[in-house]
Amino acid sequence: ELRGPSNPRQVRNLHSCTKVAVDFVSPESLPQCLKLRNDLRKMQKEDKLQVQLQMMCGADWAIRQLIRTGHITGEMMPEAELERIRQLSSSEGAGKAKAGGGKKRKVGAKRAAAGRRVRSAAREESDADEA
Repeated sequence: ELRGPSNPRQVRNLHSCTKVAVDFVSPESLPQCLKLRNDLRKMQKEDKLQVQLQMMCGADWAIRQLIRTGHITGEMMPEAELERIRQLSSSEGAGKAKAGGGKKRKVGAKRAAAGRRVRSAAREESDADEA
């Protein structure tokens, strides 16, 4: 698979192949996907598409979203509550990205030019006062 520099979604296949992506499978095209799966199953090759698994995962995700928003249970959340959930989920994603950066250093320790740990002058003074 080679990608062109001008378009990151552009693909040039080196061998003949068939690809099905979940984001391009619509409910209207499910019969064609199942037919494709059955045709591929008759071949001597391994079924790498796993169309049935993709359909099940997509349907599971859709049902979970409907349950979460209350569309299936009849307890639909007000639009203000949905907006609050969206803001919380977007702020959590931004917080995780910021929180992971930077290493903590021990107080009073710093690195020498050669990479060895040395004690700061303030730390040495406090240790001398304690002794």
